[in-house]
Parts: sequence; C-alpha cells; structure tokens
Amino acid sequence: MIIVEEVQSKDQKKEFLEFPAQLYQHDKNYIRPLDQNIEEIFDPKKISSSKMGNVRDFCLKRSQNHW
Repeated sequence: MIIVEEVQSKDQKKEFLEFPAQLYQHDKNYIRPLDQNIEEIFDPKKISSSKMGNVRDFCLKRSQNHW
C-alpha cells in the first residue's frame, strides 16, 4: 500500500530531500542537487504563482505493513 503525505514537518522535509539520494544510491552517474536548489523550486515566495499555481511538496511512502 502506498501513502501520499503532504510535507509539513521538518522530519518530512528531510525525508523529501533525502529520498532521491536513497533511490539512486547505487547509480554512479547520479549527481545529487543541492538541497537549497530543491527548496527554492517549492518556495512560494520565490516562484510566480501565476505560472505555477499552488505548489506543495508530497512524499510517497510505503505503509509499514505492506509492500
């Protein structure tokens, strides 16, 4: 079972930023972007809402008892 959670806490934000590094940990060609660059993409103060609409971070997670 997959759970979709909106990123709201510091722990969730850390998990959101760490996920790609975990996913691609065995890919020697993966280059991790700077956390600051990722955070800027989702910062409503730094993006034009007329271009992007409402922007939110979400994490997909496996439930503890499934998958």
